[in-house]
Amino acid sequence: MCGTCSHSAPPFFLMADNSFIYFLVTSLFCPSMLLHYTHLRKGCKLYKYIAEELGDAEFIGDFEPGSPEWHQLRMQGIGGSDVGTVLGLNPYESAYTLWHKKKGLIAEQNMDDNIAVFIGNSMEEPILRRFADKHPELEIWTTGTWRSKKFGWMHANPDAIFRHRETGEWGIIEVKTGRNPWIDIPPAYRAQVMWYLTIFGFKKAYIVGTPGYVWEERRIDFDQFESDAYVAGAYRFIQAFMEDRKPEWDGSLSTYETVREIHPDIARASEVEIGELGVGLWNAQKRFDEAQAELNQYKSAVLDAMGMAQHATTTVDGEGTFRVASRQSRRDGLPYLVVKK
Repeated sequence: MCGTCSHSAPPFFLMADNSFIYFLVTSLFCPSMLLHYTHLRKGCKLYKYIAEELGDAEFIGDFEPGSPEWHQLRMQGIGGSDVGTVLGLNPYESAYTLWHKKKGLIAEQNMDDNIAVFIGNSMEEPILRRFADKHPELEIWTTGTWRSKKFGWMHANPDAIFRHRETGEWGIIEVKTGRNPWIDIPPAYRAQVMWYLTIFGFKKAYIVGTPGYVWEERRIDFDQFESDAYVAGAYRFIQAFMEDRKPEWDGSLSTYETVREIHPDIARASEVEIGELGVGLWNAQKRFDEAQAELNQYKSAVLDAMGMAQHATTTVDGEGTFRVASRQSRRDGLPYLVVKK
């Protein structure tokens, strides 16, 4: 019997059974998970847990992701997907960009046609079902959006919550997918889960999913020092937001693209004096050009040294051997060098 089928009744249930999407996506993108399909379909339903409060959190809504109500709620606080951005842990979005989105100065990116988002959303329920099958000791529910009783701007929208059948302990489950495998949990994902643990007052969470199309299941325990650091960083962002102070320049591509969007027009033949900014820009461009030339020199030498090899390694005394570069190609194109960061 799977982990969600025998349970004490929570205050309210809503059934969620996306079996067709499950079958389609697992067939196309993760064939190994088809082995679990028949068993999961026989006895496992996911239900939704909704109550006025749970632990240190209170319930504030249950809206369809992407709906106007869902976006409006996101604008009213810092959620789990925001906290990594606020702290500079998100490689795809900066605090500067998030600040302008929450101010309504730039639009949220439309994800309707994003296939990665579609696959991630479609895989969420089957991944939760497989996790439930592997953990019959847990009762598992999906849920809505919550906020901290202490700080109302701290929001949580976990993929699922669980309760241990014997101990009664509550916890968080977060689902992640992607084509790149993990060595360590990505920092923004860890921050998201720690944020949820802080809001609910829970002590344990699991990140589960298929990064690199390999099943991953990582446990995260609550850490008070880490939690305090995240709350402090988010509070500084909220305080600056309320005082209409923009985040500092951070050197990210996200911030650069946001500034482009804020100023889309050009007043032809106009000029503006920028003082020391101009000198700094010149010097930065010069350093960039010099660094680019040095990088190209090393890449050329490494490509030649690799010959037909796919990967290049280097050995550091006392630390081991590390892969530093790989040769890749697109279709029938010539190989190019990818440096491991």
